[in-house]
Amino acid sequence: MKFALAAILLLWLTACSTPRYHYVPTTINALPYAHAGEGHLGLAFGTVGIAVKGGIAVSDNININGYFGGMPESDNGYTSRESEFSLGVQTNPGDNTVGSFSLGMGIGNNEKDKIGLSGNYNRPFFQAQFAAYDKPLFNSGVHFDGYIGLRVNYLDYNGLLSNKEFDDHLFFYEPYFGVAIGGRNVRLEILQGFSMKNSGEWGDGVRVFPYFASVGLMVKLRKSPPGK
Repeated sequence: MKFALAAILLLWLTACSTPRYHYVPTTINALPYAHAGEGHLGLAFGTVGIAVKGGIAVSDNININGYFGGMPESDNGYTSRESEFSLGVQTNPGDNTVGSFSLGMGIGNNEKDKIGLSGNYNRPFFQAQFAAYDKPLFNSGVHFDGYIGLRVNYLDYNGLLSNKEFDDHLFFYEPYFGVAIGGRNVRLEILQGFSMKNSGEWGDGVRVFPYFASVGLMVKLRKSPPGK
C-alpha cells in the first residue's frame, strides 16, 4: 500500500512537471451496482489530482454517474479542472457479476505555465467493463469489488501553446483495472490504467500522459432490493 501511494505521488509530480505532456487523463467511475436504488460516493487522489465521483442505479440495468476534479494550482506546473457525466447500462446481476457499458461526456480546461499552454476541451467517451461485486474475502468479513475495462475517448482540444493557436482532435484508449476492498459499505479503491493514442500519433498534437492511477475511499449507499 505504501509503495502504491509513493508510486502515484511520483507520477503526479511527473505529470505536473514534465513539459512534453499536454493532457493528464481523469480517473474512472468503475463500481458496479447490485440493484436499483444503490449508489456510491468516492474521493480519489493520484495522477488525476483530487477528484470526487459517484453514481446511482435508477434501475437494475440503468445507472447515471458523475465526476469532478483536477490538478490544484502550482507554479509553472500542470493545472486542470474537469467534470464528467455518463449514462450506463449493465446486464442483470447474477452471481454478483455484471457486464456494462456507458456513454458519457467530459468537459474541462487546463494550463501548463512552463510551456505556455492553456486550453478548453470536450471528451466524449465509450466505456465497457466486466465486474464482480460484494465478493467475500475468505471468512474474514472483508468484501471486495473487482473490475477490468476499456474506455475509448475522443478528445476535442482548443487552446494556446506559446501564444499560438493549438487545436487537435484525437482518439485515445484506456484499458484499466481496479479493486475496492473493505467492509460492507466503506472500501479502499485502487485503480490504474494506461492511456494510448493511435500508433504513429503518439508524439503528434496533444500529448496524453500515458498512465493514470488513483487511491481513494468509496462509500456504498445501500437500499434493500425489492421484496426484502
